[in-house]
Amino acid sequence: MAYENEQIMKAIKALLEATLPGRLDTVEAYWQSEGDALTLPDPVTYHEGYKQTVLELPSSSFPFVSVLVPNRTPTREGAEWGFQESTITAGVHAFVVEADEETVSKMAHRYAEALVLTFQSQQAIAGYRQMNYEPQVSIGVTARHARSGAEGDYFDPAKTDFIRILEVQIELKGG
Repeated sequence: MAYENEQIMKAIKALLEATLPGRLDTVEAYWQSEGDALTLPDPVTYHEGYKQTVLELPSSSFPFVSVLVPNRTPTREGAEWGFQESTITAGVHAFVVEADEETVSKMAHRYAEALVLTFQSQQAIAGYRQMNYEPQVSIGVTARHARSGAEGDYFDPAKTDFIRILEVQIELKGG
């Protein structure tokens, strides 16, 4: 296949659906043993690509995990006509919601921990090898979120919760 980003996206989504709940349980058990228990719910939604309206979804749609594989860069070394490897950038965005800011912050970090464990357990995905053992992790700021979705009084605690996004990014090489 000449272009495999969509296949890689589907493979990452399938990997997450199969293994992320178990990794969340592992992280949850670790923190419980440390005296800082927090239930890490399994993702409610797995999504291929970016969803522009994710912040407008009701709280019952979260945790929300989306897989993006937007970039492919051909490598220069070892290239010959008919064969050339590429570096593929893949990212997983996870959105978590919780009633208070402290808990949503912990949840975001622990989701990142589970995603890192998931990727570190795989040397290759869809025939492409991972470039780094340590994936790049970015955690966004906490924001208010209307529990019902797109509309709500953001100053009424009964109608709002807090949302946080995190991204785990990996680079794959192959072709």
